[in-house]
Amino acid sequence: MAENAQDPRSKGDRKQLTTRWPESDRAFIKDEAAKLGLKEGSYVVKEFLESHNRPLPQYLIEEIRRGQALVQAQREQGELDLPRTA
Repeated sequence: MAENAQDPRSKGDRKQLTTRWPESDRAFIKDEAAKLGLKEGSYVVKEFLESHNRPLPQYLIEEIRRGQALVQAQREQGELDLPRTA
């Protein structure tokens, strides 16, 4: 059972996959993840699965919902300076 120290709920059977990104792309990935309220790793998994028409695991769907709620709350409080998307 894989667990996150900050989120003790099970995320199901998962395996670690370490990748190395060009340093020039790191800021882009971090910024795109922040727009959705996600960690970089979760953002990369989401984008990969969606680009291959694969279903998102439930834990990731929940992370996306929590992230969207966080980003919306920050926008409403004027704490986040990100463009609005559809």
